[in-house]
Amino acid sequence: MKRIVVVAGAIAAIAAVLWFVRGGDDSARDALRETAPTPAAAPARARPAQPAAPPEIRFAVDDDREGTLRLEGQVIDPDQRPIGGATVRIDSNPPRETTTEEDGSFAFDRLVGRTYEIVARSDEGVAGPVTTRLTATTEPVILIVRPAASVEVRVVAADTRRPIDGATVQLRGLVADTAVTGAGGVARLDRVPAGGYQIAARAPGYAQATTWLRVGGAAGVEPVELALKPGAAVAGRVVDESGRPVQGAVVLYSGVSDWAQQAHPQFDGVVTGEDGAFRFAALPAGTFRFTARHPDFGPGASEPITLDGRSERTGVVVQLEPGAVLAGTVVDAGGKPVEAAAVRVALGGRGMRFGPPRQTYSGDDGRFEMRGLPRREVRVIAVHETASSETVAVDLSERPERTDVTLSLDVTGRIAGHVVDADGEPVEGAQVMLWPDFRRGAGPAMRDFRMRGQAVALTDAGGAFEFRGLVDMPYQVRANPPGVTGRGRAFLREGVPAKVGDDSIVITLERDGAIKGRVAFDDGTPAQVFVVSLGGFRGGTPVTAKDGAFELTDVPPRTYQVSIRGPDFEQTTVADVDVAPGQTVDLGTITVRKGRSITGRVVTAQGAPVAGATVVLGKTLFGSGSSTSIGGRFGPPGAQRNKTTTTDDRGEFAIHGVPSYTLNIVAEHDEAGRTAPVTIPGSRESVHGLELVMQPTGALEGIVTIGGKPADGIRVSCQSQTVPGAIFGVATGADGRFRFDRLAPGSYMVSAMTGGNPMRGMGFHDGKSVTIASNQTTTVALEIGQGDVELVVNLRAKNGELRFAQVFAVQGEVRATTARELSIEIANRAGGFSSFGMSIGGRPTTIRDLSPGEYTVCAAPYPAEVQGMQPTIDYMEREGDNLAIYCAPVTVTPEPKQQSLDIEVEIPAFVPPDQGS
Repeated sequence: MKRIVVVAGAIAAIAAVLWFVRGGDDSARDALRETAPTPAAAPARARPAQPAAPPEIRFAVDDDREGTLRLEGQVIDPDQRPIGGATVRIDSNPPRETTTEEDGSFAFDRLVGRTYEIVARSDEGVAGPVTTRLTATTEPVILIVRPAASVEVRVVAADTRRPIDGATVQLRGLVADTAVTGAGGVARLDRVPAGGYQIAARAPGYAQATTWLRVGGAAGVEPVELALKPGAAVAGRVVDESGRPVQGAVVLYSGVSDWAQQAHPQFDGVVTGEDGAFRFAALPAGTFRFTARHPDFGPGASEPITLDGRSERTGVVVQLEPGAVLAGTVVDAGGKPVEAAAVRVALGGRGMRFGPPRQTYSGDDGRFEMRGLPRREVRVIAVHETASSETVAVDLSERPERTDVTLSLDVTGRIAGHVVDADGEPVEGAQVMLWPDFRRGAGPAMRDFRMRGQAVALTDAGGAFEFRGLVDMPYQVRANPPGVTGRGRAFLREGVPAKVGDDSIVITLERDGAIKGRVAFDDGTPAQVFVVSLGGFRGGTPVTAKDGAFELTDVPPRTYQVSIRGPDFEQTTVADVDVAPGQTVDLGTITVRKGRSITGRVVTAQGAPVAGATVVLGKTLFGSGSSTSIGGRFGPPGAQRNKTTTTDDRGEFAIHGVPSYTLNIVAEHDEAGRTAPVTIPGSRESVHGLELVMQPTGALEGIVTIGGKPADGIRVSCQSQTVPGAIFGVATGADGRFRFDRLAPGSYMVSAMTGGNPMRGMGFHDGKSVTIASNQTTTVALEIGQGDVELVVNLRAKNGELRFAQVFAVQGEVRATTARELSIEIANRAGGFSSFGMSIGGRPTTIRDLSPGEYTVCAAPYPAEVQGMQPTIDYMEREGDNLAIYCAPVTVTPEPKQQSLDIEVEIPAFVPPDQGS
């Protein structure tokens, strides 16, 4: 049995533009909805939310074999008093729990040497999660209990919004809890440790609904609402290639159009019986694939199945492929077998869908084996506490049984140092984390780093830490104090530059400070619902307070740009807030401006009001193949501030606190359809009486091929040609097929996407213009070009230092002069190839997969004053459309395989924000 294990990973700050990476701060998003929680009476005290940590890397871990190691520890309170009777959970596979003795001690035996996350829960609160690498010399883990957060889940019917009593609610993550909704459809889950969770709810007659939530490390209540849609049963069989039933296969479902609908392997899987049969009790309307795994076979998937959510669907067939076997030996540099090395396998290919690498461990003879792999090219790596191997490509398509693979642990890079407090005293039990430093050129190593995983360590009694098996590239090291959890918390601290060979790194942990203040409108009325952000991608701490007061505790000392945003006012930023060690900064009253409002009405084509429609307003309307409102959770930077509301019984809506730059708006409804996107021009003036006309949606489906063969895991982009800021995306399956279930009638540009690192180019292939009509399905075929030339683009600034620029490559001639004009031109250019990338710190951008021909490469540089992830995203939303572009034509020839182009640019003047924007 495999289990998905989350391992904290590093993806470049530029990965903020990757559309399909999960891990958004849903609590911040929920706080910005028009329907806000009831304000609390007292000022909100909370640790700042995790604002800048990169998305997490996940591994699908095979069951742990029995090991020989023992992990010991102790659970204590902040005054170092032991806590007996606490429940301690470790993320072994399967997970294990134990209870602390009276002295707070605990132990887990028979563990294999690897990285583990440990968390404790008691009546006093929670401790952890703490991540440690278990070796024969690992010291006891100290878990400090602190007050814990709670999650309050309200479950309603999607069509009527009425609460559902008796619904089952599940918390899925490092800890797993279940509760049942009572009166009002509310269930409460207490003592929730910090971290990312899936929240699921189900009830008889309804399909399961899920959402993602990141819980901070402070006490408080995180509100979540889940709307359940009607569902109907789906049944079928799993068979082998000869059509014989397969018993014991695990069947999951996966949304084809709505990729947020994914079965959880641990909680949602269905195991087939003797006749190979499986049955899911209720799934909603939409298009799904049903996948199956079995240790004796390769993976299998059904064709896309479109459900109506009301009538039972039977006869679904999942055919398992003949499986492949990968086996071999992990050895050290001297050729001796190595026990307990993690062996990870990931699929090769050109797609952007990053499925979790599968992971197992070597035995005491160094041998490892993985069965049930697909017969495709894979990449494999071994990681051990002492060293790691290079990534090895293995082709299982022609030779499906490879039992002779040798992984040599000859990558021996080492970084070591100490964590000390402000007085220079060693800090025991600090959580130390190592990330590639993408600003200093580690970007090309991203794919390899994803296989290696996050490097973490706990300091010993002398404050010492050590990392081994590192690839030679620039890194940054950060640390959290004992008892403080979260990658995002570490990213609030300044990173210490490091390189392989450094063995005297010193990380100084000064006392944390705090930031407090009060948010009010210019008439003195307090703002009661808002989010306070200290920077970072999609970060922020939600606040509800009747008097507008807030206080963020455990704030690392440094200088911050404090941003306040809310559903009823424009974002306001307080610049250069210096937090000194152990001090509280009082910002006083922060005055915010209500800004302009957008009001209007959603109606059918016959003029009838549409009640309960979801209205989304934002710079970028990003969605799946089924919904536009998904953007705030998973979308690109332009979607993170989207505002959402619901129409009333008269079909009317109102959105307040609208910024002055150009925005787009759309409305959708499960039954009535979707409106065409409408652009709201930039202005300080409010817009009233806007009418959005709802039309039945249409569908788009097709196939993506490479060299005439189906392309798996390719992202398909569908962009409105009238409003380029409306973008939707899905992914292909192993058969190369894709489907958008719900698109508003209109014209779209559909492209197949490759790549995943903007510094190395993200390609858009074979763009085709399609027209979507109501209640009809349009088909399209896309072919990914097999060009093999790389173009290295070097930007030269003639008036200063270049810090950041967007880079575009387009087949043919470009006439645009601004970034917005270029986006419109690309959205309306059918055929050929285009690419998007970034230059960070003036480093080159590489455009890959080019075929010989004529291209134009354009760069949009940003002002030198724009520095850091969140300021760049803010400026991109506010002024990105207006940036001048600098273009150069280039002829790509068949040889050499790597070519270069220099473009001279002029860094633009910084445009400061209007007050309140």
